[in-house]
Formats: sequence, C-alpha cells, structure tokens
Amino acid sequence: MAVTFEDTAIVLRVVPYEDRHRIVTALSESRGKISAMANNAVNSRRFGSALQPFAASTWRMAERNGSQLLRLDEAVLKRGFEGIRKHFEILTIASVLNDMILRVAPENEAVTELFKLHSNALALLEDWANEAETLDPIRYFQVLNGYFSKLLQWNGTQPQLMRCL
Repeated sequence: MAVTFEDTAIVLRVVPYEDRHRIVTALSESRGKISAMANNAVNSRRFGSALQPFAASTWRMAERNGSQLLRLDEAVLKRGFEGIRKHFEILTIASVLNDMILRVAPENEAVTELFKLHSNALALLEDWANEAETLDPIRYFQVLNGYFSKLLQWNGTQPQLMRCL
C-alpha cells in the first residue's frame, strides 16, 4: 500500500504527459524538490489552478513503489501569485527564480530556508505587480542580486566580496 502524506509546495515546472496527465515539479517545504504525476489533471476541477507555475498549494500525494515520481492525489491552492503573470518583467524575474531553484534544490531533502526564500521572493514580486507601472526597474536587479546572494550563501559558494566595484 502506498504511503500518503501532505506538504506545502510551490510549482516550479509543469510538463504535459500523454493527453490528460501532467508531471509537476515543485519545491516542497519538507521534502525539497519533488516531482509528481497528476493523473487526469487537464481540465480537472480536482486541481484547478493549483498546478500553475508559481502556485503555492497543499499537496496530498503518495509514494509509488520503485519510483522517484510521486502520485499527486489532491492540490488545494493556498496562494496563486496571479499578480506575477500580469507584467512581463515580473513574470520574467519569477521564471528565472524558478529556474535557479530547479537547478540547485536537492531532491527529497528538506530545505526550509530555500522554501522560505522562494516564497518570500514570489510574494514580493506579486506585491510589486500592483505598482509595476511606477516601479523603478533598478528594484528588479536588487531583488535578483539579493536572491542570488542568498542562494549562493545557502549553497556554500558565495564569493568573498572585499570591496565595491
């Protein structure tokens, strides 16, 4: 019998599988980077918008025998971060952040610091979406630099900065 568990996850990537299924990769609060098969997810009320990129949801999933791919049974949306999709610049930054997490987050290993960093960055970007017309573009670079600095620090590869350029 499959072991079922719940966790909070932020969707990083969604890949269609066959006609009606999706393979969803997410950053979870207690398991790090995970991938799950969402059977019959296309046009499903069971998942709704909880499987959109950047969406933070509570997932109920089960381990599949002999597979790293989990089975996603239910996803309840907690925060959709819809504002991110309204402005191209903010969407681009959020996509870059997702891509970085996909590259550095370990699979099936708790990374609470990364989860908090990523969810806080997405929340900031969504807040900025409401004022994007008047926002100074230099702030985009500030959030990217701050995020990458924290990511490198977490990864143990942060450069030693002795002076400003």
